[in-house]
Amino acid sequence: MRVAYRLEHFAHSEWVDTPAHMLVPLMVASIGASARFRAVATQMSGITGGLRLSTGVLRLQQEFGIGPGRVHFTLRAALLDDTSGAVVSWREFDQRATSETEDPYGGVTTANRAVEAVLDELSGYCDQAVVEWQAAHPANPEVTPRARPRP
Repeated sequence: MRVAYRLEHFAHSEWVDTPAHMLVPLMVASIGASARFRAVATQMSGITGGLRLSTGVLRLQQEFGIGPGRVHFTLRAALLDDTSGAVVSWREFDQRATSETEDPYGGVTTANRAVEAVLDELSGYCDQAVVEWQAAHPANPEVTPRARPRP
């Protein structure tokens, strides 16, 4: 964006894949680094578990013309009980990062910083949600849920 509410495209640049698809392995790695989960896998793996993470990219935009360029990234996440399908918890994560340059490369490096910050928050959120979920399921206190991120 160079002007508020008017989206434009780079003429000579494009994404390798959709941002949502590129985020899945990053989410699996970030959440999987926590000791709270026995396993973290994508929906495609066929693994079932106690919790399922459903995510959606609400905004990934590079902004120009308002001082230094910046990237604005917003992700919505919902944790669902895998058995009942009930929403256990949901939250939106929002980060803005300032870009060194107002070009595609600057946008990518800045987006990487914003995504990393959101994934750190997402991992902490998932850890806390597991603690709360386990407290609500005292019949199986030894159960450590599996999380399955889904774009």
